[in-house]
Amino acid sequence: MHGDEVAGYEAGNQILDWQIDRGTLVMLPEADVDAINRGTRHGSVGYLNRQFPTGREPTSGLAQDIWGVVEMHEPDVVIDMHSSRGIWGTDTEFDGYGQAVFSAPSAVAREPAERTVNKMNERFLGSYPDSYDFTVGETIDGSEPMLAHKVVGELNRPGYIVEVTEDNTDLSTQIQWTKSVVTNLLRAYGLETSYASEHF
Repeated sequence: MHGDEVAGYEAGNQILDWQIDRGTLVMLPEADVDAINRGTRHGSVGYLNRQFPTGREPTSGLAQDIWGVVEMHEPDVVIDMHSSRGIWGTDTEFDGYGQAVFSAPSAVAREPAERTVNKMNERFLGSYPDSYDFTVGETIDGSEPMLAHKVVGELNRPGYIVEVTEDNTDLSTQIQWTKSVVTNLLRAYGLETSYASEHF
């Protein structure tokens, strides 16, 4: 979604190569190519992830195209990958959303998020301060004009926003964490990927 959140689209490009044991894995690794080329949050269409109001048409042609892909595939789950300068719920130097998995409100959606953050903390966060532990973030309920909110509010499907922190982490770590969160969320839905078989 954002050209200045490199981990999300780089992880997406690597996920393109994954095989999945059943169903179809659809990936849009570079949703806003113009923003990526500029290295900025906003591309020529503006702030892309504020263009998906629930119950109305997306507000730009690019957002409409992305939503068309979502509707065409009728997904069982949607995962939107981001990074943030700060850490959710902590008093770090930067306010932010990092180290959180934001989920739909239903227990069916929150339980995979909780299981995922626990797995991430067990596997990757032992050498980091406690403030870097992954947590389950605030609820995605359709109230914001964001892609994951529209998935939850309009399609009534589980939607997740994954946020890793850029604070004192290098890009390769951010990408690894992003791919591992996605792997654990998919596994919670009974889906195994080729990445999981090699790394978990």
